[in-house]
Amino acid sequence: ERVGRPPGPGEAGVDIEKMVRKVLRREQFPAADRKYIAGTVYGIVSHWQRLHVERQLLGDGDEPSMLLQLWEQQKHCAPSPVSIPARAYRMAFDFCVPPHLAAELVKDWGMRAESIAAACLGRSQLTLRANPLKTTREELVAQLRGAGVPVKASEVSPWAVTIAGDLRAFVPQGICHLPGYTEGHFEVQDGGSQQIVLAVRAQPGHHVLDFCCGTGGKMLALAGCVG
Repeated sequence: ERVGRPPGPGEAGVDIEKMVRKVLRREQFPAADRKYIAGTVYGIVSHWQRLHVERQLLGDGDEPSMLLQLWEQQKHCAPSPVSIPARAYRMAFDFCVPPHLAAELVKDWGMRAESIAAACLGRSQLTLRANPLKTTREELVAQLRGAGVPVKASEVSPWAVTIAGDLRAFVPQGICHLPGYTEGHFEVQDGGSQQIVLAVRAQPGHHVLDFCCGTGGKMLALAGCVG
């Protein structure tokens, strides 16, 4: 019900990830049910714009069960052919992007706007950053392939390694059970973050201050650059 309506006056928005974790900790669901619940909630939130428009067109108000029904019907379907005249609103419907953001994408990226919106809606590849203080990217690729994990070097940075498909299909226990993890041979870091590190052009002997440090992923990469 909280997913299916916007926050009221003075009411904070919902942290979906925390909400899902809290419910799954409280209820003793089987593993398959836990996966379905988490996937359904994240799917509804990710595709909210399209589901919201469909729900309005059907005139079913704010009934949460309708959201679930629409999601089950649409999660394997192509975008609906509902006519929305403005390009930004068409994008908002097809790719579940807020209309104001869709308009900015069209303004800034022109004909590439739809492909960017589609990429944002999809699931990104898991990208690792090889730690050059511990190993090389080539050695990491060989190490992971030897463990049966399909990986390849990525062009986004000289350290980037991508994993093809769902990691859980190859290592059900998770990322920390990959060979080289406990030895510090790599960390999980998306390609965009790695490119930011490259853009800084940090060299051995430089002093670097990260004013926007979160969990420290880019700072670790920069530390490897300065030595």
